[in-house]
Amino acid sequence: MRHTRPPGLRRVALAVLSLTSGLAACEPSCEQTCEKLLACDEVESPRVSERECERACTTQEELYLSWDDVDLQEAFSDHKRCIDEEECSAIAEGACVDDRLFAFPSGEG
Repeated sequence: MRHTRPPGLRRVALAVLSLTSGLAACEPSCEQTCEKLLACDEVESPRVSERECERACTTQEELYLSWDDVDLQEAFSDHKRCIDEEECSAIAEGACVDDRLFAFPSGEG
């Protein structure tokens, strides 16, 4: 005897799976974030390689995961999304700065 599922259950399961996959895909990777950031001539920063940038980004991301700090994890995700979405000039003006993530001032002011 074969079990039958309610007709809409498979569609609902696929929709939920698509939604959760889509949410994870919305956050740029450290690689994407660093590519964008290092391509911005307007952003003054110490000369670092893309690899160094990615390593620092990943280290910060893993730190918040190890602390189980959901607020900082979400703030860091928002920070990466901001860099991905904003124009370089807005990033240079501080549009993506979040004091919760960066304890030391940038030296501007």
